[in-house]
Amino acid sequence: MKYQTMSIGQTRANLAEIIEQVSVGGETFAITKFGKLRALITPVDKSLVEDQMFRKKKFISFLDESSGAFKDREDFKDAGSWVSNQRKPRYEKIFS
Repeated sequence: MKYQTMSIGQTRANLAEIIEQVSVGGETFAITKFGKLRALITPVDKSLVEDQMFRKKKFISFLDESSGAFKDREDFKDAGSWVSNQRKPRYEKIFS
């Protein structure tokens, strides 16, 4: 594998340019700290990204289809307000 080596300081100073070279040019960079290899910045494998997106969509559709034991409860439809209502008595004791 061919790559360019940079220190963390050089990487920090030129991060936007490095990301552009990696994403567009397909280059790989080795990042060192005190002369020791610590990380590689490589282009993303597009098939891996597509697989992750597919898995996420599949999981979300699974959650939409069934919400388990709580799917028929109206108070669970909006999780944020449910959590707020659960915490409200505790916060009233603390802040009053």
